[in-house]
Amino acid sequence: MTASQIFAFASNSLALILTLGMIQWLVLRRGWRTATGWALLQFLLSLVVLQSARLLMLVSVLADYPPMIVEGTANLTLMSLFGVALTGFSLLLHAGNTMKAAWQVANRAGVTGLIALLPGLWYFDLLQFPAALDDSILGHAYTTYGSVVAGLCTFYLILTLIAAWRFWRQIDAPTLVVGVAGLALIQLAELGLAPLRDLGLSGALGGLASLMFVYFFMAQWEIDPYTSQASWLTIARRIADILTINQPLPDTLAHLAEQIRHLVRCDSVVVLIAISTERLEVIAAVDGGPATDNPLKSIVGRQIRQGEGLAGRVMQTLYPMRVDNYHIWNGHSPDFDDLPIYASMSVPLLFDGSLVGVINASETSPGRTFTDRDQRMLELLAPQMAVIIVTNQLNADLYTTSAYLQAVLEHTTVALLIFDAVGLLRQANPLAQRYLRLWFGDHRPSAIEFAAQADDTQFTEALVQWAVRSRPVQMLETTYPSLGPLHIEIQPIVTEHTGQSDLLVLMRPASDLSPE
Repeated sequence: MTASQIFAFASNSLALILTLGMIQWLVLRRGWRTATGWALLQFLLSLVVLQSARLLMLVSVLADYPPMIVEGTANLTLMSLFGVALTGFSLLLHAGNTMKAAWQVANRAGVTGLIALLPGLWYFDLLQFPAALDDSILGHAYTTYGSVVAGLCTFYLILTLIAAWRFWRQIDAPTLVVGVAGLALIQLAELGLAPLRDLGLSGALGGLASLMFVYFFMAQWEIDPYTSQASWLTIARRIADILTINQPLPDTLAHLAEQIRHLVRCDSVVVLIAISTERLEVIAAVDGGPATDNPLKSIVGRQIRQGEGLAGRVMQTLYPMRVDNYHIWNGHSPDFDDLPIYASMSVPLLFDGSLVGVINASETSPGRTFTDRDQRMLELLAPQMAVIIVTNQLNADLYTTSAYLQAVLEHTTVALLIFDAVGLLRQANPLAQRYLRLWFGDHRPSAIEFAAQADDTQFTEALVQWAVRSRPVQMLETTYPSLGPLHIEIQPIVTEHTGQSDLLVLMRPASDLSPE
């Protein structure tokens, strides 16, 4: 054996052990249950065939088997390169969810071509073997049959490199893309340069690639609603961090949308909130680019009517929807024709059975379709976003109500005081506070202390009757120092969440009630 054959034997043996170990791990972890896991398993199996064929060829040379066996294993080795090229291409398509249209046709055509070419191995050689085999088993020129196989293999390797470049961002996994693309480049070099074929680099580096791919699958890809993995935990931590930041609602939703975009691996995510029972408004839109250069910002503020477009249909039905190509879908909204939207998915944001918004995930280029798994991921995150929207709306309503009430209290001509069930002062409007400072200074009096300042005991007796008999409303007139006669109205206020009754006291000069 030559030095190159010894290197090929040692490196492919080690690579075969690594690849088989990765297959065992993948099977035991049931990673093959997902579409990408199944594509990865097929890729690893094709590497096993390539590495095994290479080792069988070297063993047949070392054992001095008949030329027919050596040539057969050499043909199988070259044909295995075609299988690795096809499964690598398929792995990228599955990782980017691009199994659609021309890409899908190309992938299936390659599989069909491989199956059609396999029977020819019984009748034709792929290389022009000499009558007496030399040390360079794979370093000979191609036969016509071999040129066809090598040409098809080269074509699919180029397609793999194009897919890696085209779907780099969509796959969002450098380890996977670099591994497949790097292996494709090595295979191209082997097909074109005869001396490299004897080194068996594609099989040797395939073992390293398989290790990288399974690491990728373990740490990054196994995002399944039923098996929480590292990526889910990372996204959950990021979402928790976002929720702890005090920022406007559009910014919070934009940050959450970016995390969802990363999780679903889509080009853009748009969040719409319900502004009425029949309209939605875009409140946040992200496409993964810099915040200063986000073309989707132009759609923020646009409105959609119920039943219009994908989000409008979801608003109408309260059910998720997916379309493969939004622009040719007969229900698309013309208001968004200026955007390149292809595959699109929309999920309702529901709170207590009512719609508070809709979240859309879209692709800005053709080739991908969303899967049930993608939809489930959106559905799992939708309740969190719905709670955020409702909480923000409740806080806004509370702030508006509080501001309005404060304005009313500041401008009313009636002194208003509120005491709790045990008689402690809880609130007083500006006019009442002026009275309190006049009689008590900075001290906050109890209800009994406040009533005791009157010139008579009517107020005190009314408080006792309220405490004992729970009379709903009491009105009386009494006199306070420096203020003269006052008309007082005592009214209980029941606090629903405690079931206790607070006391509302209204005071105004008796002269204000006298007829003119």
